[in-house]
Amino acid sequence: MDLIDLTHLCRTTNNRSTRVVLAPPYRGAREEWLKLGMADLIQHQDYWILKAYLKNAKDFEHDGAFALRLPLIGVTFEAIYANQTHMYGWVRPDDHEDFNVPTSSSYNPFLNATVCDQCEEKHYVVPEGFYVPPFDRGLYETVKGRKVQLIFS
Repeated sequence: MDLIDLTHLCRTTNNRSTRVVLAPPYRGAREEWLKLGMADLIQHQDYWILKAYLKNAKDFEHDGAFALRLPLIGVTFEAIYANQTHMYGWVRPDDHEDFNVPTSSSYNPFLNATVCDQCEEKHYVVPEGFYVPPFDRGLYETVKGRKVQLIFS
């Protein structure tokens, strides 16, 4: 699987990095899957969501817009070393509704975005329906249930 680099879309990428590495399904090398700028890992009742907000953009209701939303289960802490926090989890296999991950580095939610003229601070407003990347069943089927390593630095 090719690396999906979304750092150009994410908030505050200077000195902040998040990487998602796919553990091999059997024996083999791990593969870096996602590269992000700043990201949040938020716990819900029985699962977690890795969220990366779009930089300088909001949705049509002025809520945050996302470069990525990845639902995870079984998130555990591994270690902190070399200024990096390492965690593990599994892509939630029963939740395609929260799975909003672009399929390539060329994903561009700003194509039809407008500049907000109502706020003092300049920002983009992405069109309705673009506050998260579209669901891609093929990508979801490829990674659902897979173990991932999260590396925050």
